[in-house]
Amino acid sequence: MANCDVKTVCVELQRPGPPHNRLLSPLTRYLASTTDAEVGEVSVADEHAQMLRKLRHLRSAIDAEDAAGHEERLSALQQLSRDMSRFLAAVPGLIGQLTTRTCNNDLIHLQIVTSASELAMLPFELAGTIESAGESPSGSLLLGGRPRVSLTRRVRSVTEGCVRWPLEPKILFVAASPRRSIPFDRHLESLLRALGPWVPPIDGASGIHEEGRKAHTKAVDLQLKVLPNATIEAVARACSEEDFTHVHILAHGAPNPRSPGRQFGIELHGASAGEPHIVSGEQFATALRRDGGGSGPSIVTVAACDGGHVAEVMHTGASFLYDLHRSGIPLVVGSQFPLSKEGSGDLCERLYRGFLSGEDPRSAIADLRLRLHSRYAERNHDWASLVAYAVFPSDLEDKLKELRYRQGRRALNVAIDYMDREVEIFLKKYSGGGPTATPNAPTPEPARLEETKLVMAKLVERVREAATLVPTTGPFRIDGLGMIGAHKKRLARALFRARDYEACLECLEDCQRDYGSAFDEGVRYDEGDEATVMAPLHWALTQQLSVRLVLGEADQPDLRATARTIALADVNMGRGAAEVWSITTLLELDLIAAWLDADKRVPAIASIKEWTSRLLQSRQNADAVYSTRRQLLRYVEWWWDAEFVHEVQSRRKRTVQAVPDDVKTVVTQAARAMEEYLRVNPSSVSRKR
Repeated sequence: MANCDVKTVCVELQRPGPPHNRLLSPLTRYLASTTDAEVGEVSVADEHAQMLRKLRHLRSAIDAEDAAGHEERLSALQQLSRDMSRFLAAVPGLIGQLTTRTCNNDLIHLQIVTSASELAMLPFELAGTIESAGESPSGSLLLGGRPRVSLTRRVRSVTEGCVRWPLEPKILFVAASPRRSIPFDRHLESLLRALGPWVPPIDGASGIHEEGRKAHTKAVDLQLKVLPNATIEAVARACSEEDFTHVHILAHGAPNPRSPGRQFGIELHGASAGEPHIVSGEQFATALRRDGGGSGPSIVTVAACDGGHVAEVMHTGASFLYDLHRSGIPLVVGSQFPLSKEGSGDLCERLYRGFLSGEDPRSAIADLRLRLHSRYAERNHDWASLVAYAVFPSDLEDKLKELRYRQGRRALNVAIDYMDREVEIFLKKYSGGGPTATPNAPTPEPARLEETKLVMAKLVERVREAATLVPTTGPFRIDGLGMIGAHKKRLARALFRARDYEACLECLEDCQRDYGSAFDEGVRYDEGDEATVMAPLHWALTQQLSVRLVLGEADQPDLRATARTIALADVNMGRGAAEVWSITTLLELDLIAAWLDADKRVPAIASIKEWTSRLLQSRQNADAVYSTRRQLLRYVEWWWDAEFVHEVQSRRKRTVQAVPDDVKTVVTQAARAMEEYLRVNPSSVSRKR
């Protein structure tokens, strides 16, 4: 996913006094300022009661055949658009900052910052073209023009200092319908679709089976918890037991008859069946943090009518969304007017697809608004209802890049694990449920070959789709290219087991190029280049060399020496994890030396034993041990296998050097020692299998 170039324009509106207990009035002057502009005064055009009457037209349910009702609705939209345009146009410097925008930016982020409760009533999202305030009611600031404009609000007391952008998403889905139905199935399906790249399909490549069901269920449970008949106690209990980064609420909005001013909240289930419990934003926010709930989620989406509606301003608080944000939740998205069921489904699907993939949330919100307008504008104003309260960390762009990298890596792992499992099941199917079929088995009949080809095509396509999520540019490009190479190596193993030898060799050749690109990127320097998150260069170079050698290509002793020099430097500096992964590289380089260099075989074998011992000494190195054992087994069970060597030599017309028995023995012993280590100290990777 490409980066989104965003320019932020901040508008601050202030007045003296507490946030509440002030009505809208033309007599109230607000201090207004924008980035790099002088401070001025602005005021609203309407008295409080006049604004309420205008907003009432947008909060009334209108029948599809009620032409007069729709005419009043459209008239109110146009009038409020003029009002918001004139109000914002009076902010010193804002017109200049918006009219001078160029196509060099993908998005303009217009951020409105205030704490005054009465200003939370104003539908800023309806603002028309500010450059000609009030003259073009049909032109919306947030719907047209280039670049796009995304508007968010922020309560002044919520600052960016404590914002932790989520890098390991986990969603809590809170659904409640004590009196009226909700589109529960649509929202659940939308969340599951958004999670698709990180969840293996429930049906296997060759049919539905129990292992596939278990893997699918486990992956969903790790990333999504559903409360279908939610009570406030259930929400608090769930948040005390698990850490959620995102909370999606599907409920009905309703005024609370017990609160002063009948402020709007959401209907959760009460103590008795069919009895609603109206929960305020403040109460819901405390439930998210109660009983050890920690700092709470970073993102809350609210698919409920009137979640942003300000019923009155005499008492503390403003709306459900406002109060959630004021409690410290960085991003809260919902609706300030009634929201259609169709629109709520689009909100869930579009936002979570963006949130989970690392899209800039400001871009996702802008795109959702356009989608709602293009699909439903003739019958409702869901696009205008959409409102977001947000504060973003100063390093949001860096966090999004890291999230895209992490999510790309997770998606690729899920796709490869799914492929490994499906290949295993498929091969067992044709071995009568006994030991897994091996490449040395008798040649299968044509029907099986054809089915194998179809199954592998499905699995390979899923892996390739997942690989597109891995960044190969920007600060994670070295890690990304190396990771794609590593997973092509696993893909090649699966193709070999399925006896598609030509595809296996082509995949290994691609893998070698990816490792080479990762190393080249690591040593390349361009002035002004982004700071690169460095994957170990010795690892990328060693993996490229190993694949070259098993494909029968010429040895490159100078590159081996280079990789060894880099790895030894890391070992000698003793830098924690970097030292551990350098040991794994040195172990493999000595494996290659023992295999290829007859005069160095004896000391190389001794070094293999020494590096293995050092790797197993610490109880904190399980992931490195797991990966190294898997690599050693590739040599013993695959690359040095007589069938693989035969295919390389016959198809590529190259000679693969024979492996001495004592080398194969010491490598096998090292792999067994690592297996025993992992039995006692399972790695984070092996625990998932």
